[in-house]
Amino acid sequence: MRFPDGSITVNGDINMGEYLEGDAVMAVTGGTGAFRHISGEVALIPEADFSYSTLIFKVKNAGARY
Repeated sequence: MRFPDGSITVNGDINMGEYLEGDAVMAVTGGTGAFRHISGEVALIPEADFSYSTLIFKVKNAGARY
Protein backbone atom coordinates (compact mmCIF):
# COMPACT_ATOMS: atom_id res chain seq x y z
CA MET A 1 0.00 0.00 0.00
CA ARG A 2 1.27 3.46 -0.87
CA PHE A 3 0.91 6.52 1.33
CA PRO A 4 2.34 10.05 0.99
CA ASP A 5 5.18 9.28 3.46
CA GLY A 6 6.11 5.82 2.16
CA SER A 7 4.71 2.37 1.49
CA ILE A 8 3.73 -0.66 3.59
CA THR A 9 4.32 -4.23 2.44
CA VAL A 10 2.20 -7.16 3.63
CA ASN A 11 2.66 -10.85 2.95
CA GLY A 12 0.63 -13.98 3.49
CA ASP A 13 -1.94 -16.30 2.05
CA ILE A 14 -5.61 -15.40 2.15
CA ASN A 15 -7.75 -18.36 3.13
CA MET A 16 -11.10 -17.72 1.43
CA GLY A 17 -13.05 -19.32 4.29
CA GLU A 18 -11.39 -16.99 6.80
CA TYR A 19 -11.86 -14.00 4.48
CA LEU A 20 -15.57 -14.70 4.00
CA GLU A 21 -15.99 -14.81 7.78
CA GLY A 22 -13.95 -11.62 8.29
CA ASP A 23 -10.97 -13.35 9.88
CA ALA A 24 -8.24 -12.97 7.22
CA VAL A 25 -5.01 -11.61 8.73
CA MET A 26 -1.68 -11.04 6.97
CA ALA A 27 1.73 -10.02 8.29
CA VAL A 28 3.11 -6.52 7.79
CA THR A 29 6.60 -7.37 6.54
CA GLY A 30 8.19 -3.97 5.94
CA GLY A 31 7.94 -0.60 4.37
CA THR A 32 9.70 2.41 2.93
CA GLY A 33 10.09 6.03 3.98
CA ALA A 34 8.32 6.77 7.26
CA PHE A 35 7.35 3.09 7.48
CA ARG A 36 10.83 1.56 7.02
CA HIS A 37 10.86 -0.03 10.51
CA ILE A 38 7.21 -1.08 10.56
CA SER A 39 5.98 -4.50 11.70
CA GLY A 40 2.67 -5.98 12.75
CA GLU A 41 -0.39 -7.32 10.98
CA VAL A 42 -3.34 -6.25 8.86
CA ALA A 43 -6.86 -7.69 8.95
CA LEU A 44 -9.03 -7.76 5.83
CA ILE A 45 -12.73 -7.31 6.66
CA PRO A 46 -15.08 -7.75 3.68
CA GLU A 47 -18.19 -5.63 3.26
CA ALA A 48 -21.42 -7.68 3.45
CA ASP A 49 -21.87 -7.56 -0.35
CA PHE A 50 -18.10 -8.12 -0.94
CA SER A 51 -17.89 -4.91 -3.00
CA TYR A 52 -14.85 -3.80 -0.97
CA SER A 53 -12.81 -4.67 2.12
CA THR A 54 -11.76 -2.60 5.10
CA LEU A 55 -8.11 -2.95 6.14
CA ILE A 56 -7.33 -2.65 9.84
CA PHE A 57 -3.65 -2.27 10.71
CA LYS A 58 -2.14 -3.23 14.06
CA VAL A 59 1.45 -2.08 13.76
CA LYS A 60 4.60 -1.27 15.71
CA ASN A 61 7.34 1.21 14.88
CA ALA A 62 5.33 3.23 12.35
CA GLY A 63 6.82 6.69 11.90
CA ALA A 64 3.78 8.30 10.28
CA ARG A 65 0.19 8.61 11.52
CA TYR A 66 -2.96 8.49 9.37
